[in-house]
Amino acid sequence: MKTYTCISGDSHVQIKAEAYADRVPEKFRDQLPKRIKLPNGGDGTVSPDGKVTFGSTGHYAGHTPENFDPRIAHWDDEAGWGSPEQRLKEQDIDGVDAEILYTFVGRSGGRDPEMAKAVIYAYNSYLAEEFCGYAPDRLLGIGLLPHTGVVGDDIAEMEHIKKLGLRGVVVYSYPNGARYPTPEDDRFWAAALDMDMPVSVHTAMNLPRAPFGEFSIKYPIEPEGYDRPPICVVDRMSRYGTTHCGCLELTQMIMTGLFDRFPKLNNDPIGVELRHHVGVDHVMWGSDFPHEVTRWPESQKMLSEHMAGVPEDEKRKMLGENIKKFFHLAQLECVDL
Repeated sequence: MKTYTCISGDSHVQIKAEAYADRVPEKFRDQLPKRIKLPNGGDGTVSPDGKVTFGSTGHYAGHTPENFDPRIAHWDDEAGWGSPEQRLKEQDIDGVDAEILYTFVGRSGGRDPEMAKAVIYAYNSYLAEEFCGYAPDRLLGIGLLPHTGVVGDDIAEMEHIKKLGLRGVVVYSYPNGARYPTPEDDRFWAAALDMDMPVSVHTAMNLPRAPFGEFSIKYPIEPEGYDRPPICVVDRMSRYGTTHCGCLELTQMIMTGLFDRFPKLNNDPIGVELRHHVGVDHVMWGSDFPHEVTRWPESQKMLSEHMAGVPEDEKRKMLGENIKKFFHLAQLECVDL
């Protein structure tokens, strides 16, 4: 059995549509984003509606603040954007034994639910069979859901993800399609528990804030006039966190009783210094490779600094055992760093 000293619980794969296009039904292929070369020399994509996407910070790994240009990415040369074979070499350079791999897939084609289901099905199949299948003990992929607004569609794809052997699912919106949770979503949460499927919210869902005067959840009682509260408690409780940290989603879930109805669902916040307030069993380290937060290829140096004075058994939990437990990776054996 392979032993693990350091697993990233939050890394990313940058897979473009051209990689899995042959798995998408032919009638939808012309709606996939197409790779283009930009006037600035970088790579980008163009959608059928003419929208061009380029740059950002997903290619920061291997650069420094002085030479990083968020406008220009050369996909064939960037760390974290290559083949699974390249990815293993990048893990080795960084002293990382395995990674939980997230991504986000743009679909084009508007909000066509049939296309959404087809593209996500194709992506998940490619991720499991061609990318993670190259080294399933080190490339630990997380599946995507179609989020059509029909709860049953997300459940069906979650069943597909389970059969593929991917390590969990990530939710980018509530399965019901609204900007807040509803009782209809309980079918999804119950199915996830029945499948023993880990569910993640990666930093935050793609949710709009409630318009002024509207509430951020569906309250059991919503009176009118002067009997209606002038503020939304959920908005007030979540507004002091950034929209990219999951404060809104977590507050919505707590206030609608999700964790009361499904106590086995886990909520894992904060970091090393507050580990005893949260509980060491609930903290997982992630490199965020190849995004802007990563310190690749010097993650081990950073970990040595951040975890100075932390007992070895606690390091082992935060760098491996907790990831093993949450994502049901029973085959992994974690040892001290």
